[in-house]
Amino acid sequence: MGSDKHLVIAAAGTGGHVMPGLAVAAEMIARGWEVSWLGTEAGMEKMLVSKKGIEFDAVDFSGVRGHGLAGAVSGAVKLAKAFPAAKAILQKRRATAFFSTGGYIAVPSAIAAHRMGIPAVVMNCDAASLLSVRLVLPFIDALACGFEGEAAERGGKKAVVTGNPVRQEITKIDPPSERFAGRGGRLVYDKLFLALTNWAPEGYLPAALGFET
Repeated sequence: MGSDKHLVIAAAGTGGHVMPGLAVAAEMIARGWEVSWLGTEAGMEKMLVSKKGIEFDAVDFSGVRGHGLAGAVSGAVKLAKAFPAAKAILQKRRATAFFSTGGYIAVPSAIAAHRMGIPAVVMNCDAASLLSVRLVLPFIDALACGFEGEAAERGGKKAVVTGNPVRQEITKIDPPSERFAGRGGRLVYDKLFLALTNWAPEGYLPAALGFET
């Protein structure tokens, strides 16, 4: 802690949120930034982030949709508590920039970053906007979009179509034509695998989001 370039990444729950966040973390660390992670104890993120040696902070919060009335009430209480918890973590880490891949964790943390005057960028990996992204859009500085589409249109001047973040280990995979040279019957499945893991990226540079390097 104490760096003048400290990025807090907020991502939780599923690989669709966590994996792009890990790609951004690796790139920013390579560019000389300190990076810490804001997530939950319940999702997969803590295990994956810890393996990368990234410091991890957790808030007690989860999604509120699809859990009935009792779940909605419990979620609302946790959301109220998550705002000061996220603010305390951003203060502890002395964050100078904030990035999130959306999802429920983005709501309290992105709004807390906004209230603290910390530049905030949220990623919407799909063409359609997430509910969480729509909720935080008024409070963020930029919306990174994986694709052209409704999310980019909704983001207006804040939107930047960047493509989706991809981990280096994925980009280094040899193309199917090389790995399966002389073999048949697998190329279509391999292309499907790459599409699912890469999200058909155009390439991602944190600088495009306005972070100083």
